[in-house]
Amino acid sequence: MKFSLTKKSVLFSVLMVILYGFWMAFIFFNIRQNLYELAVSGISGAEMYDYFLSRSIVYIMGLLAGVVLIGGMTVCFVERFIIKPINKISYTADSYKMPRGELGELERNDFAKLNIKSKDEIESLVESLKNLEKELNDRNETLYATRQELLSTREQAAVMNEMANRDALTGIRNKRGYDAEVARVNERIVAGLTHVGIVMVDMNELKNVNDTYGHEKGDRVICNLCDILCSIFKRSPVFRIGGDEFVVVAENQDFKNIEKNVEQFKACIVRSIKEEELEPWERTNASIGYAIYDKDKDCGIEDTLKRADENMYEDKRKMRSSFDNERNVIG
Repeated sequence: MKFSLTKKSVLFSVLMVILYGFWMAFIFFNIRQNLYELAVSGISGAEMYDYFLSRSIVYIMGLLAGVVLIGGMTVCFVERFIIKPINKISYTADSYKMPRGELGELERNDFAKLNIKSKDEIESLVESLKNLEKELNDRNETLYATRQELLSTREQAAVMNEMANRDALTGIRNKRGYDAEVARVNERIVAGLTHVGIVMVDMNELKNVNDTYGHEKGDRVICNLCDILCSIFKRSPVFRIGGDEFVVVAENQDFKNIEKNVEQFKACIVRSIKEEELEPWERTNASIGYAIYDKDKDCGIEDTLKRADENMYEDKRKMRSSFDNERNVIG
């Protein structure tokens, strides 16, 4: 049966009043007894006054002792039935605190472990907190499962996005990845970071290899060209933006060495073309051109790409002219 704190307090107060009443009655009974004995003994009024004056300290101490006793019992009552249970609840509630951003335990049973059987409002409060804790555990479990699903979905989306930006044949980024890079570079240009160059590369004779030896051999030629570009422009992203077209966005050290790297690429191409021991599909034939962003000429990096493309076609014309001249000399 529930016994509320109000009822307990009233009952305790009545008990204290009764106890203090008995104590007062005991003291006054002693006083009355002493008066009776003095009256029987026949002492004078002055002697009786002196006697009570000497005994007054004892009576006052007795009254104070009763007050102290009742006060102590009141403190014990409050400590036992109110303060101690509330401290337990407060300590348990504090254990739920955790640093912001950290994931706590999935299931908590701190309130369930509380054993408060006071049969009053505090016990009812503890039971309510236990029910709340159980409901929170159920919701946390649902939220955790949802969070895991979201994380898994996000990871899958990131993988799919990365795959969408990757060229299936070479593994480097594709046209979609290049468009994202263009947006990033244009933001840097707006911010004043204009040290960037574009390198444009286009394969030669790819159609001839595909038609003569098959597309599998043509894929090998494409991969060989990609390997050469990535080995020379090690610090810059390389993109395959078309079947036989590649773009390098040269920044940092590659930007400083862009001309040197382009000449190194041309030398690799010449050596590959003239290597007679290689099969036709093992030789790499490509033209290259580059342009450096110029704020006076280019509105964005797209204009730099156009100038690099023009320079690449100029290199292609020079290569054809050079090979034609070699054939004429041999002929």
